[in-house]
Amino acid sequence: RLLKALDMIQLDRIFLDSIYLGTGAIIDMVNALCAVSRAELHVGSTTTSLHGLSSLDDKPRIFSLQKIVEVADSNMDIRPRFVWGRIWAV
Repeated sequence: RLLKALDMIQLDRIFLDSIYLGTGAIIDMVNALCAVSRAELHVGSTTTSLHGLSSLDDKPRIFSLQKIVEVADSNMDIRPRFVWGRIWAV
């Protein structure tokens, strides 16, 4: 239901417009994306079937992981190295 309510173009715009964020804000954004990505990966790896066995069809969600890559790509040429050092320390 939520996916139907979201305008995917507007959602993508949030990540593309990360180039306009200040240093602290981009670090916070990447930190939050990493936390959500870890949770998505963890949930996918711990999903079990009704019989208590892990299901091979249950794949972890990678939406946030993909968005981390997109944010990094968009910001690669505009952020100084010291900012990248702080971002990758997350």
